[in-house]
Amino acid sequence: MTRILAELNIKCPFCKAPIGYPCGNESHPERHHEWARLSEGHGHKKPKHHDREEVKILREIEEDEDEQTILLREIRDELKPHLRQIKIRFGGNMPVGPAVITVGQTTPASVLGFDQNGAAIAIDFTANPVSWSIDNSTIASSTPNPDSTDTVVGVSAGVANLTASCAGFTDTETVTVTAVVPVLSSIKISFA
Repeated sequence: MTRILAELNIKCPFCKAPIGYPCGNESHPERHHEWARLSEGHGHKKPKHHDREEVKILREIEEDEDEQTILLREIRDELKPHLRQIKIRFGGNMPVGPAVITVGQTTPASVLGFDQNGAAIAIDFTANPVSWSIDNSTIASSTPNPDSTDTVVGVSAGVANLTASCAGFTDTETVTVTAVVPVLSSIKISFA
């Protein structure tokens, strides 16, 4: 328990002593004085019922510490980064989110994982394979690859939605395919 408290930087609620410093009757005078008061009394030793009460109190403290240890472990585990969402990234350098490609253009798609704080987190794709689907294959095609990425190809002008599912999470992003604009490449003079 001391290690868990130290990891969470928790101090003694009585004396605010950091973990690792003495904490008990000697470091908490109020406890020491109460013990002395109970054990005094006309030169007699402390009555036995005080022993039973002390044992009962110690058992209650021990049970409370066990419950607190369990709670602290749960808090610690909850604070560890966990996968909370996925996002589709298009291309090697494109940001996450929608993609705009031209007819005939190919772009890779991959899945990125994010934790509960929005920070990037690695995904074990062997244990959590990605499934890909596209809602309109007449606009764009989707070809899953063995490395959990996907290859998207623009088929015709329009908008399609690419969906990735992984580790119980899903992301859908739009793929806008634009027609290739003809570019004047040469001119021919006709003498008619």
